[in-house]
Amino acid sequence: MTEAPQPINGDRATISVDRARADMRHGRAVLIRDGERALLIGGLEALDPKVCKAIQTQADGAFTLLLNWRRAEVLGTAAGDGSLVCFSLSEPDDNLACAQELAYGTRADEVDLPILQVIEGDRLSAAAIQLARLAQLAPALMIADVTGRSTAALEAGLSSGDVLAVDVQAIAASTGLPPQVRRVSAARVPIVDGVETRFIAFRGPMPSDEQVAVVIGDLDLDRPVPIRVHSSCLTGDVFGSLRCDCGEQLDATIVKLTAMGGGIVLYLAQEGRGIGLANKLRAYELQDAGVDTYDANAHLGFEPDERRFDIAGLMLDELGVKSVRLLTNNPRKVDALRAEGINVVDRVPLTGGLTRHNAQYLRAKVEKGGHFGEAARYRDADEQNERAKGAEVTPFPTGKIGF
Repeated sequence: MTEAPQPINGDRATISVDRARADMRHGRAVLIRDGERALLIGGLEALDPKVCKAIQTQADGAFTLLLNWRRAEVLGTAAGDGSLVCFSLSEPDDNLACAQELAYGTRADEVDLPILQVIEGDRLSAAAIQLARLAQLAPALMIADVTGRSTAALEAGLSSGDVLAVDVQAIAASTGLPPQVRRVSAARVPIVDGVETRFIAFRGPMPSDEQVAVVIGDLDLDRPVPIRVHSSCLTGDVFGSLRCDCGEQLDATIVKLTAMGGGIVLYLAQEGRGIGLANKLRAYELQDAGVDTYDANAHLGFEPDERRFDIAGLMLDELGVKSVRLLTNNPRKVDALRAEGINVVDRVPLTGGLTRHNAQYLRAKVEKGGHFGEAARYRDADEQNERAKGAEVTPFPTGKIGF
């Protein structure tokens, strides 16, 4: 008996989710199925205008948005924690630009509220939002319920492969999978004179999933290795933005690791606490209007912190590091590495300056992020410096500053 041929690329369900993520980032529509039920969806953040029209056509002209409860609250709709909300747009607001403003715009309160439906416990709608998250897009979709529909355009798209179909169970299975990263290349990149430094690149399944381990000096893996888990920040790390402390943290880390005889910086591609550069800039607009850094992410429909630190655990395992001294003031990083089997033997605090530009940001880290540190003397010194320049300074809780 001839054995059935094995698939070349492995499990079809897993592949369908990977391809669906890519299609959504390219602005294409994806069909999600749950038994007889089906939704045609497109991620609003990347949606192609022609695809937008096609989805609306499949819904007999209805322009329907699916948002999560966090964004619904911004729009003035009371929805329970974990709920999803459908908004049906009508003329003249039934267009992509208006939908995007409702989904994540900073002027959403200026748009009249559409008719809505609160959805609870519907795994088809929940899977649709989860697919947007897996695609690293804002949790906001344009949808068409095509259950039982058999239009010529939809059937042609499905049969030709123009429209990809994915099952809710495959999405649920992918959601629970650990991150995928593998070591792909390395090179010597001097950053401190007289100290050997190597950059080691790790690649994941998405184009934005490239992480870097910066290995400073010669490491003794038999002893706890000093490390810093640092999330990328283009504005702070590269351009020296004054509204955050990221660049200051990174500079201080390199100085400290060099003084400690070497260590590792795990530079993770998780801009804006995991919401991406475009959405981080949207969050900045909200912060300028008085919303703090955590609430700004939530106003856009995200969790206050979307980062995954299990990626750091995988990278350390690949580098042969089992025991670390962690440079951080974030207790969540300590807990996350320990959950990945990394022995965190010590937490080394980082300290830095407080200015009128980052005061609100740092206070939110202390009060909402639970960050801790021992930087009263830095706080006091910087308050004096700022007052001398006539700048307004916001005091912090006594003896506490967060990074």
